[in-house]
Amino acid sequence: DWSSDVCSSDLFPSHDRGAMQFFSTAWRSKVTAWGCPSKGAKGSTMIKDLAHQYHQVLTLLSILPKVLRTFLSRFKRIWLKEIWGQQGGSFLLIGGVILVTIAPLLEQNYPINHATQFNLSWVFQYQRQFLGGQLYPRWLESSNFGFGNATFVFYPPLSVVATLPFAVLGGSVSNSLVGSMTIALLVFALGFYGYATCFFRKSLSLILTIVSLFNPYLLINLYQRGAMAEVWGIAWIPWVLGFTHCLVWSCYRENSGLKRSFYRVGLILSYSGLMLSHLPTLLLFTIVWVGLPWCTPIQALDTQALNTQGLNREKRSKSQGILESYGSFGVAIGLSSFYLLPAWLDQSLIQLENLHPDGDYYPQNRLLLTGLMGFAPKVSTHWFDQTIVPYLLFVIILFFLGCLAWILALKSNLNSQADKQSQDLLQHLWQPYDRRETVRQGAALGWCITLLLAIVMVTDVGRIFYGLTLMQKIQFSWRWLSLTIVPISLLLGYIYTVFLAVGKNILNSCLNPVFSSSVFRLKPIHILTQLLVLGLVSGLSLVLFIQGNQVMDQTVFNASEIETFNTLSVQKTFPQEPHLSPQEPFLNWHIRFADGLGLGDVYEYRARPVKIGLPPSSPLPLVEWVNPGLGSIALEDWQYGKRSFQVTNTTDQEQWLRLRQLYYPGWQFHLTGEPWRSVFASEEGLAEIPIPPGTHKAIVAYRGTAAEAWGRTLSGFTVGLGIIGLIFSWKNSGD
Repeated sequence: DWSSDVCSSDLFPSHDRGAMQFFSTAWRSKVTAWGCPSKGAKGSTMIKDLAHQYHQVLTLLSILPKVLRTFLSRFKRIWLKEIWGQQGGSFLLIGGVILVTIAPLLEQNYPINHATQFNLSWVFQYQRQFLGGQLYPRWLESSNFGFGNATFVFYPPLSVVATLPFAVLGGSVSNSLVGSMTIALLVFALGFYGYATCFFRKSLSLILTIVSLFNPYLLINLYQRGAMAEVWGIAWIPWVLGFTHCLVWSCYRENSGLKRSFYRVGLILSYSGLMLSHLPTLLLFTIVWVGLPWCTPIQALDTQALNTQGLNREKRSKSQGILESYGSFGVAIGLSSFYLLPAWLDQSLIQLENLHPDGDYYPQNRLLLTGLMGFAPKVSTHWFDQTIVPYLLFVIILFFLGCLAWILALKSNLNSQADKQSQDLLQHLWQPYDRRETVRQGAALGWCITLLLAIVMVTDVGRIFYGLTLMQKIQFSWRWLSLTIVPISLLLGYIYTVFLAVGKNILNSCLNPVFSSSVFRLKPIHILTQLLVLGLVSGLSLVLFIQGNQVMDQTVFNASEIETFNTLSVQKTFPQEPHLSPQEPFLNWHIRFADGLGLGDVYEYRARPVKIGLPPSSPLPLVEWVNPGLGSIALEDWQYGKRSFQVTNTTDQEQWLRLRQLYYPGWQFHLTGEPWRSVFASEEGLAEIPIPPGTHKAIVAYRGTAAEAWGRTLSGFTVGLGIIGLIFSWKNSGD
């Protein structure tokens, strides 16, 4: 009996085991009352099977609170006593550096950039509809001047969800945008710091984290592009890399099933975060990530290194951790299916061709370097691309330095037993040998490969790959540079450690014929090498800081215009829309009327039948007969995602009712006593519903497409299976 095993396990104190035993006894008495008096008695097999399955479900549900309590207590103990006690100072310093990074935003409000108009509008509407009772508002009601848009069916929601706490606390739209960016930087920095400590000392990891926060491409997205979703996508990359590394490496060093389950859950959640943040970054990163786990066993997990460290290679197959990583990726897809599935399957419903309004929005037309195939390199002449070229040149330089360091480390055999003994002899001078050196070589290979792929894809060498339709959806080739932010900073640390060790070896070999080996000779050599290598790495880091500072200095701010949006957005009353003249453009896509603000939206998320010009030349009622004078309309309610009204068709034929909203198949209607059906599209693309003769109550609501329903089901199914899998994994792990 599975419940007997659970009740007797050490997972529960005695009083909890008693409660579990009561559950089991009570259930058996219920089965007896159903006609199964004893194990040997004959009864209905179907009833017994159902009873047994129901009993297992009850057992799982009854132990779930205990599992959660135990997990929370362990998490609290580990966090407060171990993590914060050891890393609290580092976390505070990282927080201070983040404040320096966003200081211009705190001082001058949200900047004016490529995406300002959309970020402000989408965040305002998402917040208002969420606080109005919609947990996941896929349809933005005020977009397209009150006609609505299916924006968050296709746009990832996480970057906007992160603004909700600031909205609840009463922050303005612009302040909540700054808050979301701050949280994204914090998520990125903590993930980067944790990943870096897998390879370097804590002090060096902290320095590299600070350098990464001033990465020019990260700041370009933050300040000049306003790419809030891409910043969030970048924020999850170090978490995915870190949990992948831990999951692969733990096959060789970790006996605890609970810790391995923690790595799997961490990888699932962090990859889900990436999936819900930015689709282009998800696509590009996944292309690289699939091969990265194989880099670790190539160099780091060789037999000699494992024997040196006293690890057990035979305990698990080296590919098990990699396969578990791929399995976690699949679970993350299932968990995020409530968004991914409709964003993928429903693309045929919208005008996605508007993703490329002109040639500049195709990646093959926005290459940073061309002419390499003909040995006549030319830099892009596009005004924005030229701001990114200096960072690309830095990436190229660091790629060659990283490859040189990797070759030197491989040739010098830094992980050999002899090098370990020499480091132990003078461990007061430099870092002691530890397991981080065992895995650093393979990881560095993955970092160099990532930089190489990014370099290739922003030049005409990689132009051929943009013939794929999927690759054209990234719009700009330089989005590949988002993958360089993490490896760039880590390679700085790798170059420092390798060049330091190799430099000492070179100086030693040069001085051997002149001076005898002694501690008095080795210490000056170490100091001289430290100064030379530190100067090189510091100079490279300084270049990043200078480029990042230039990005912030070139940012355009207009606090009065941002405050105007905050003021006008607060004054908007749903579902009324302004229409009085005069009209003037506001933030490029919006219009400021005499009686308020009208919000535009992108074309690519409109349904295919939509052809109406917006805003209309004259205001339209919320609901009207297509042919006037055919009956009465009594509007009862017009809420976010739902409308209801009483209609009377006085003719003897079916008549059409038109709503002031754009057509989208996710909107459905039903009349009294009839099933739900999708709304219809007018010639201009407005939503219409047929009304038969007589009086009816009509309800129109956003119920989603079939893909949305399948996505919600798959996500719920994945959550349920995940909880059950964790419980069984915890039970069988012996932890």
